[in-house]
Amino acid sequence: MGQRLRTFRRAWTLTWLAVLTNGAQTWGQAPVPTEESECRVPRAMAAVRPDDDGPPTVIKVGVFIVDIVKINEATESFTADFAITVRWTDPRLAAASRGSSLEDCILRLDEVWHPGISIINQRLLRPRGPDIVKVDEQGNVEYQQRYYGELSSPFELHDFPSDEQMLPFRLVSPYGPSEVVLKGDAETTGRAPDAAIAGWTLIDVEDAPHLVRGEAFGREFTFTAFSLRAKRLFGYYLWKVFVPLTLIVAMASVVFWINPKDFGPQMGVSTASVFTLIAFMLSLNRLLPRISYLTDADKFILGSVVLVFLALAESVTTSRLHQSDRGPLARRIDLHARWIYWTVFALIVTTVVFT
Repeated sequence: MGQRLRTFRRAWTLTWLAVLTNGAQTWGQAPVPTEESECRVPRAMAAVRPDDDGPPTVIKVGVFIVDIVKINEATESFTADFAITVRWTDPRLAAASRGSSLEDCILRLDEVWHPGISIINQRLLRPRGPDIVKVDEQGNVEYQQRYYGELSSPFELHDFPSDEQMLPFRLVSPYGPSEVVLKGDAETTGRAPDAAIAGWTLIDVEDAPHLVRGEAFGREFTFTAFSLRAKRLFGYYLWKVFVPLTLIVAMASVVFWINPKDFGPQMGVSTASVFTLIAFMLSLNRLLPRISYLTDADKFILGSVVLVFLALAESVTTSRLHQSDRGPLARRIDLHARWIYWTVFALIVTTVVFT
C-alpha cells in the first residue's frame, strides 16, 4: 500500500512538472507586438515642421478673456484669467497618411510638432491645464491652455480719469516669418459675457491681423498681439474727486462777498478752505496714478489749488487796502474777482472735460 502511494505521488509530481514546462515554453513562444501603438507619433516627426521645405505653416491663434481681476496703473500691469487656442494642420498626422486615426488619442504637446507659442508680456502667469493636443482625421491639430496671472501693459494716462486703455496679450513664436505665419482666429477670440472689473467697462478683444517681425539673439521671431479695450468709468472720480474739489473752490470764493473791513471772517473762510483742500489732497493719494506727467485730473486739482490760494491772497490784499483807507478800491477788486474767479474755473473744467 505504501509503495503504491509513493508511486502515485511521483506520477502526480511529474505530470505537473510537464504541464509547467510546456506552459513556460508556450508563454515563451507567445508573439510579442512589434508595431507601434496606434497613438504613438515618431519622435523625429515632432522635431520637424510640416512640409519643412515648403511655404510657411499657417498658425491660427485665438485669445478668450474669461475675466479681468485687477488693473494696476502704478506697476503698469493687469491680472487676467484667459485661454489661448492654437490651431494648425499637420498632414503627417492625418489618418490617410498614418493608416490610423489619432482622433481618440490623448497626445502631449511635446509629442507632436508645434509652433512654440508663448506670451511675451507675461510677468507671473500660471497654466491651469495639461499640455495636451487634439488631432482629427484630417491632421488638424488644436492646443488649448488656460492661464491666470499678471501681464505687463504700457498705460497712456493723459486723459485720466476718462481714459481708454488697450490691455495687450502679445504672442511670439520662435520660428521666423519664412517658417510660420500667425493669424488671428475669430472663432476662438472674444471675452466671456460676464467678464467685468470694478471701475471699468470691458468693450471687446481686437487682434492684430498683420505679421510683426522681431529680431533677438541673432535670429528672427514671429509676433502677433491681441488687445482688450477697456474704458474707465468716469462717474466714480466725478463724485470722489471733482465734486468735492468744486465745493472747496466754491467755499473759497465766499471771501469775495465779505466786506473787506471784516478781516477776521475773511481770513477764517480763506484759511478753512486751504486746510480743507490740503486734507482732501492727502486723501487723494490712493486714487491717483503715480506718474511723472500731468493727467486731466492732475490739471483740475492743480487749477483748483491755485484758485483757492489766489482767493486767500485776494482777501489779504483787500483787507490791507481797506486798512489804508482805500476801501472803494478793495470793494471794486472784490466785484471783479467774483466773475474772474469763476471764469477761470470754468476754463479749467472745459480744458479737462472737452480736450
